[in-house]
Amino acid sequence: MRRIVFTALFTLSFLAVADQERHPVPLVFSSPSQEYYFKLIPGPGPNFLERDARGALYRVEKNEDTLLYTTTGWYSFEIIVSAGGDSLARRGPAPSNHIPASQTLAVAFYSRGALTNQYMVSDLVENLDCLPRSLGHYEWGGELLWGVDLLWGVRAQGEIVVVNTYDGQSIIFDMKSGRIVKKRRITAGCSGPGTVGR
Repeated sequence: MRRIVFTALFTLSFLAVADQERHPVPLVFSSPSQEYYFKLIPGPGPNFLERDARGALYRVEKNEDTLLYTTTGWYSFEIIVSAGGDSLARRGPAPSNHIPASQTLAVAFYSRGALTNQYMVSDLVENLDCLPRSLGHYEWGGELLWGVDLLWGVRAQGEIVVVNTYDGQSIIFDMKSGRIVKKRRITAGCSGPGTVGR
């Protein structure tokens, strides 16, 4: 009986630890051209508040890098910097089971630090029952991927962001405007985000 109780407690403690959110740390994201980078700093103190986070986009120079613009009020563990540094795409925070998908940011787009477009999870995922869930959170899609529109056969303004959802869709966004330029089903039902579909 003790062995069963110990095993159950060990399993529950493992699940609780596995469901904890990542602690924000300073991060740097570079453009595909490696000519620009975005530095993101969480707010001060041990209690993280997203509104206190700040970011800065720099152009790499021979001697001292040049600051081009700054951002405030948001933090992300996943950011794409456009080749020219003027556009950013970021994933929203870890989705919580306690906040409706219609109020949970999935992805947002910025031009020189100003918000151009954003999508909630419910804007992108048609079948919320497909989303894998843990004790406190869920996943809606795979990683954000950078691309060039000509390689994907879509009409965009050059650079695109692609994401596959757990309900079997591949969604392509124009990186500059943040608008959806193509959305197609890559599986008949629920699936992992898997490989990017064309």
